[in-house]
Amino acid sequence: MSDNVSLSLKPRGGVREMWRVLRRSWTAMAAGAIILFYAFMAILAPLIAPYDPLEMHFDDRFASPNARFLFGTDESGRDILSRIVDGSRITLSVGFGSIVISLCLGIPLGLTAGFFGGAVDDIIMRVLDGLFAFPSIILAMVMVAVFGTGFFNLLIAIGVLMSPRLARITRSAVLVQKQRDYVLASRAVGCSDRRIMFRSVLPNCLSPIIVDTSLSVAVAIKVETALGFLGLGVTIPRASWGALLNSGYQNLIRAPWYAIFPGLNIFFIILALNLLGDGLRDALEPRLRER
Repeated sequence: MSDNVSLSLKPRGGVREMWRVLRRSWTAMAAGAIILFYAFMAILAPLIAPYDPLEMHFDDRFASPNARFLFGTDESGRDILSRIVDGSRITLSVGFGSIVISLCLGIPLGLTAGFFGGAVDDIIMRVLDGLFAFPSIILAMVMVAVFGTGFFNLLIAIGVLMSPRLARITRSAVLVQKQRDYVLASRAVGCSDRRIMFRSVLPNCLSPIIVDTSLSVAVAIKVETALGFLGLGVTIPRASWGALLNSGYQNLIRAPWYAIFPGLNIFFIILALNLLGDGLRDALEPRLRER
């Protein structure tokens, strides 16, 4: 009997309903296509890059976009298109990878705080509020300064930085769900707190978590590109989009294309992630569509 009760309610809509709603939104589908394009570009970067991103063509330094170099070249004659394709692996890996870390930290913290409440909630949320008190980019700079630059250090720094946001979203959803009748029924038949938390409450909190995750990836990418622009990202000779934007900014008058193309790629991926997040919100929260 306890097994039947602890299964509780199923999340609204289901996968088929979510997909049906998403298909009707051309903005969400276009955003998904853009994200898939960048994902495949990052995965297949060594195969699709026209040149080695570190190969220098000194006779073509600061060459404007042409048939040979579609996005032009930089101060060392390196192909900017190849650098952007290679940089996508860093930017997207840090963006998506850091969110995995933040989910592993934020969901258990938010679930625990919201479910147990009281002193446990106060302690966890006050610590997270302390992290929120710092501007995100300043806190990221401090963490990178402490741990050092590098790919894995960026993953950890941005992952820790994003975890309070996901913890608060999870906690808010848990506070609503734990008042539902299925939780009271599960307690009445003797289900353990752990079983109720992970088998009943958490599945019904996934909708807001999924939506916020897509938006958090955009924020993580913005933080990574900002750190790269400030010289605190992955060290040379590898370059993320933020580092390329910084180099382009320093040569903005002489070679404006150097900054334009990395900037456009940052713009498109962040826009796509935000549009997809809006589409997921509409698909997972039917009540919002009825307004």
